[in-house]
Amino acid sequence: MKRSHWITGAIVLQALWALALVGLVVFLLVLARKASPEVSAGLKTGSAVLGVPALFAIASWYGRCSDSKSKKPVAEQPRAMSRVDLLHSPFSRDTICQIQ
Repeated sequence: MKRSHWITGAIVLQALWALALVGLVVFLLVLARKASPEVSAGLKTGSAVLGVPALFAIASWYGRCSDSKSKKPVAEQPRAMSRVDLLHSPFSRDTICQIQ
């Protein structure tokens, strides 16, 4: 079964969001190395604050990407028994008459 374009677009957008967050964290850490000690502390704090959502974005992107690649069949929904199924079942005749 072919994947919908909407699903592919959602996976690509989520990957771009994760990369943007990781890129921003790396950018803040690079700036922190070049900044003064007072400013460096704030940039490191900002990168830590943005690092947590970046990790969650990467984990959710990886989960969505791996879920869409799995080819597991969808479980069938249980169906109600028809009269023909009941006649061929191991129930006694009295049980079948009570069900009807």
